[in-house]
Amino acid sequence: MKYLVTWTGVTSGSFLGRDDGYPEEKLALVDESRLYVYKNNKNVKVFAITEVNTTQLIEDSVRKVREAALQEKQAKEAALAKLSKNERRLLRLE
Repeated sequence: MKYLVTWTGVTSGSFLGRDDGYPEEKLALVDESRLYVYKNNKNVKVFAITEVNTTQLIEDSVRKVREAALQEKQAKEAALAKLSKNERRLLRLE
């Protein structure tokens, strides 16, 4: 199994002779056998990388977007139904 390891480190290297050591988010992709390297780092976060069914994720998000669009359309139709004849004429809906 693979793991994503993140921690806050400092920049290494210099710019125009300066080495200020600005904080930056560091990342590493490691196997289970290499996790011991990061055990002494106090602010390390480890995320397990697992395979996901992307087709199901896409279908779920498409369904949610369609449901939201349908609810918005129904709310708009309900609001338009409440308008008086004069309000409809002012909005040029008739």
